[in-house]
Amino acid sequence: MLRKLRKFWNKNIRYRNAQLTPKGSCFKNYCEKIYNDTLESKIEAYEDFIWYIRDLVIEEYGLVLSREESVELILKSYEEIL
Repeated sequence: MLRKLRKFWNKNIRYRNAQLTPKGSCFKNYCEKIYNDTLESKIEAYEDFIWYIRDLVIEEYGLVLSREESVELILKSYEEIL
């Protein structure tokens, strides 16, 4: 499983020292609110992207992630990228 995640990481997330656009920063903040369970209202476009990432992981590796696990993967990706 770790090999599959590493392969996914290298294929899709391998950027370093990137800078966020304002839109990317808003999405990151949205994910942090989900992770911290402080989200007050949903933004459908962001939710769709979270499910898109989840579907990528399912399709590529057969790993089924919950919404929260998908958000955690996204936030870990941000940590790695930034």
